[in-house]
Amino acid sequence: GASMLPLGWKTGIDRNTGKTYYWNPQKQDWQLGAPQEGASMLPLGWKTGIDRNTGKTYYWNPQKQDWQLGAPQEGASMLPL
Repeated sequence: GASMLPLGWKTGIDRNTGKTYYWNPQKQDWQLGAPQEGASMLPLGWKTGIDRNTGKTYYWNPQKQDWQLGAPQEGASMLPL
């Protein structure tokens, strides 16, 4: 059966690779692995991306011009700019 995606998430097919990706238009976020319930709860301003060289997920905050490999924790967005 079809799996339920967390609220707001949709699927698409990458034209270049044919692989399924998942995107959330409200959050302007996308990822290759299926999102888990609660996984879309990144701290305010953080987004995910996939490193083209390693295929690993990274996290970035364009407002802070900051990125990291581990998922940011709630409260990380509370730090002064």
